[in-house]
Amino acid sequence: MKGPNERYHDRVAPIYDEIYGRSPFWRFYRELTWGSLRRRLPRNAGAAVVDLGCGTGEWGLRCMASGYRVTFVDLPNEMLARARDRVAREFPGREAQFVHADLADLSGLPAETFALAIAQGDPLSFTARPADAVRGIRRCLAPGG
Repeated sequence: MKGPNERYHDRVAPIYDEIYGRSPFWRFYRELTWGSLRRRLPRNAGAAVVDLGCGTGEWGLRCMASGYRVTFVDLPNEMLARARDRVAREFPGREAQFVHADLADLSGLPAETFALAIAQGDPLSFTARPADAVRGIRRCLAPGG
């Protein structure tokens, strides 16, 4: 049975990018956030990055545009489907991984793999077990990640 987080995000997925993309405030937020994230990107442009609570894929797509291999993770299937569609549309022929998971259980991700974990938009607040999520993220990060 779906919880409130999954139900809500499945419901708003079709209009999510319109809600959080068109206004000057959200454009400013995205550029400010990307400026901060860009300074933290791994030096190796081919490194693996995981976008946790990816939504429609905003940050993972930006990482793909910078040459990183990206795994998109989210619980709401509709959000993950939107991210998959955007990858296919914006990066035809490029591979990306898509994982349906609650952040509290990242056991489906490989250990010590990712040079960077992104969790923008406060996805940790949507899981019932944030401490488990943090442990899972730590397990997935490569040494120095």
